[in-house]
Order: sequence, then C-alpha cells, then structure tokens
Amino acid sequence: EDILPGLRNSEMWTGEAGRDSMGAGSQWALPWGWESNAYMYRKDIFDANGLTPPANIDELVEVSKKLKEINPEMAGIVVRGSLNWATIHPGFMTMYASQGCVDYDENMIPQMNSPCAVEVTEKWIDMVKSAGPEAWTTYTWYQAGSDFGAGKAATLFDADILGFFQNQEGAAAPEVLGNVAWAPGPRGPDGELNTNVWIWSLAMNAGSKKKDAAWLFMQWATGKDFLTTAVVEDQYTMVNPVRQSIIDNPDFQKRMEFHTDYMSTLQAISEGDMRIHFTPSPIFFETTTEWAQALQDIYAGQDAQTRLDALVKSLTEQLQDIGILE
Repeated sequence: EDILPGLRNSEMWTGEAGRDSMGAGSQWALPWGWESNAYMYRKDIFDANGLTPPANIDELVEVSKKLKEINPEMAGIVVRGSLNWATIHPGFMTMYASQGCVDYDENMIPQMNSPCAVEVTEKWIDMVKSAGPEAWTTYTWYQAGSDFGAGKAATLFDADILGFFQNQEGAAAPEVLGNVAWAPGPRGPDGELNTNVWIWSLAMNAGSKKKDAAWLFMQWATGKDFLTTAVVEDQYTMVNPVRQSIIDNPDFQKRMEFHTDYMSTLQAISEGDMRIHFTPSPIFFETTTEWAQALQDIYAGQDAQTRLDALVKSLTEQLQDIGILE
C-alpha cells in the first residue's frame, strides 16, 4: 500500500477494452518510476509581471498570451505537437481529463467530438497558435524541454521531471537556472485535478523459466531500500519515487529544495485523480496518433467540430474492423 494508489491501479486491468477495464482485474506490473504532467514556469518572469500560475483553462490561455506579449521573442508556452500519440499524452490529456472530457465512453464509442472535447481542443489550439513556438507541429519531449531550458519559453506544460532535468547546471541557460517553479496543471470547472501520468514498470513474462528469481528481483527493484538510494544519493537522478514513504523522506525533500514547489506540486497531483486517463485499446498507438493529426489539422485552420467529427468516424470504423464495436 506504500506504492501510490494511482500508479498501482493504473497497472490493474481486466484484459478488455473499455473505460471500466482499468483499475480492476489483475495486477499486470509493478510501478518502478513515474512522471506526472505539471505546469512549469519562470518564476522570475512571473514575479516581475505580477503573474500567478493559471487556475483554469481560460487562465492558461490568457497567461500564455500575456507572456508572449511581454516578450515576443519568447514563446509564452511550449507543449508537444508532433505527429505522434505522445502529443496527446502530457499537458493536453491532463487538461482534457481535468475538464471532465473522456476519450471513449463505457461502450468504447469515441468521444473526441463531444462538446467538452471540442471546447478544450479549440482553447488549446488557440493558445498554441497565439503563444506557442512557431514550429509547434515538430515539437516532441526534446524540443519542448530544450526550449524551456534554453530560455526560449516562459512556461512548459509537460512531464514534471522534464523541468527538473532542464533546471540543472550544464542544461539550463544562466537566466533559467534556479528560476524554474512548478505548479499542478489548471483545474477543471469543479476543481478537479485529473493528471495523466507515465509509469515505468516491471513485469514478468508468463513464459519465464525462472519466475522465482524474477519475482525476487522485482520486489528488490521496487522496494523501499533500493528506491530510497535512487532518490537520495547524488550519483542517481530518480526524482519521482513511486512510494509515499520515500516522497516523505526528509533527505529526498531536502535534495529537491532547489526546485521551487516541486514537492508540493507532486503531492497535490498525487492527491488528485492521478492515473493513466487513456482508455485501454489494442490499437491505442494508431488511434491516438490519428488524434494528434487532428490537432495538427485544426492548428492549420480546419474547423474543430468538423475535424473531430471526422476523427470519431474514422476511429469508430477502426474499432469495428477489429471487433471492438459492432
């Protein structure tokens, strides 16, 4: 029970597609490390201009545009935008889930064209077009992080650990180093904080001929002693332990003091609905990459409702082809 519930439950699965299939059934893996998706910002710029981290999606758009106005040579925000499923995964899915949107309903009917989804998409694309980087459709984890670390962007809505690795000597520009702060992503209309996460995990192959040895290794590698060493010793760089007892470890907390509000943000996210918010599907990568294509097309000028209707039609047909839908 020391392992954070949102991580543990994300790796329970009934083996079926559908929204109700995760968090139930068998435990398929053990969490080993993780990243949440958070809002990272230049506290020096925010303090100088009387800004605070956005509390909701409208403030997210507004603050991003304001930062672009303050310094037109700097992006107000960087988020991923490449033609890849990972564009949906971090900030976008976190904001989408916090707003109360879902990717599929309980019957596996795609919901990317719901009123909630269309509203989030329109606001997200407006933000990116108005305040994001010029080459947004090429941005991956690497471009988003490096721009933020190089001082080319005032904010970053992505993996919390991405900001951590950019806030280091040798990675951060002089004006960035020590001036990075963290906050949870903006909340939904009723105060929801539904953060999407990425989890590194250990699982055992059912065909293993040395199951006892594999199980002993898994217990050791995910255990408190090993993971404590990974977060408190200087030669290691693990920053998001999967165990609450290690998050509470004073030595770990002291190590993280340089990174403003990292720990309070991690705790707030952990206390919210922090989990994998995607619905399990055997064609997840294909359909979610197609979702990213829809975002790119809307960014290029297509109408959001029309393009998302087309996305849902395409995904429905694909799910019918593999027998998930009739």
